[in-house]
Amino acid sequence: MISYILLVGSVGILVPIAFADYVVSMAGCYSWISDLKTRLISALSKPKVELEEFRSIEKDASLVYSSLEPFSFMIFSMNQMFCIISVYLSVRGGSLYSKTCLIHFTALYAVLNSVVNVIDDLYTLNDDIARKAEEDSLRQSSLREMLSFRQAGTNLRNLGLITGMGYFTIERNTLTAMLSITLTYLIVLLQTF
Repeated sequence: MISYILLVGSVGILVPIAFADYVVSMAGCYSWISDLKTRLISALSKPKVELEEFRSIEKDASLVYSSLEPFSFMIFSMNQMFCIISVYLSVRGGSLYSKTCLIHFTALYAVLNSVVNVIDDLYTLNDDIARKAEEDSLRQSSLREMLSFRQAGTNLRNLGLITGMGYFTIERNTLTAMLSITLTYLIVLLQTF
């Protein structure tokens, strides 16, 4: 019983602190992504984009993608752990606080859903700018320029999906898998209760 009280108390103290770090980190990453999205939208709205701008966009996108990998691994892993702890406390706890842990569970998945939506938009814009580079290659006068534009488009397409250090990709399927794991755990807990 004492260990349970210590667990609930430590989680009650640590969760708000961890959540504050989580929010600050999310805000920083969101600003990186929104800056990149702004550049992509700006380039897509221009009738003609220079090769150097495509290369600059590819360099910035590559930097954002690689910078988000450790963050994605940390956030998605922490989120899964917090959700499982929240479900456990809501089922096994007897206090009102422990019953409200399902609110934490729902809020964490809502935040992750927002993250996935923003990153899906980034994937779409990245694909659009790669297509624009390939289309602009057809308008070039020399073969060298044509191949350079085509290569810029290929490099943008090769960025692929953002991963959590190579363990999982950040996409809707990952979020669905995380939710199904947590709900399965909840069902097992309810059956053993």
